[in-house]
Amino acid sequence: MTRISYHLLVLVACLFWVACASSNEGQDRTDTEVPMEELEQMAADRYGTEAAITYIPNEAVTHILVLHQTPKTPQQPLEQSSYFVYTLADETVVMEEQAIQGTVTWKDNQYLQIQLTPGNVPAEGGAPSGYLVDVYTGTRMAE
Repeated sequence: MTRISYHLLVLVACLFWVACASSNEGQDRTDTEVPMEELEQMAADRYGTEAAITYIPNEAVTHILVLHQTPKTPQQPLEQSSYFVYTLADETVVMEEQAIQGTVTWKDNQYLQIQLTPGNVPAEGGAPSGYLVDVYTGTRMAE
């Protein structure tokens, strides 16, 4: 190989490496910022300014579960949850549900898992009741 072709090959390899490095720049970080002030205001409007609110993003940080759980009291011994799901792409509430007796968590990036607390405790070995909710369609499904 001649000296000029060797230098040309090294130059092409360097340019290729620089092009690949710059095209991958920023892919390891999330460019979506969570508008916390807006979410806090929406939660305060729905649940009051003194309510304890939990903000839970899904793993991909495309949606935020905004969860309000009422504390257990002697008059209300079952935990009640109210929530809404905010999508960061459209900056809108895509679904909302009020006064569920139970808990709400993310199953994965697309589904919420709702675990209902029965009024009567089931017999030993009884399956817990609950369902999944697709945040894109609002469809409920059995677990």
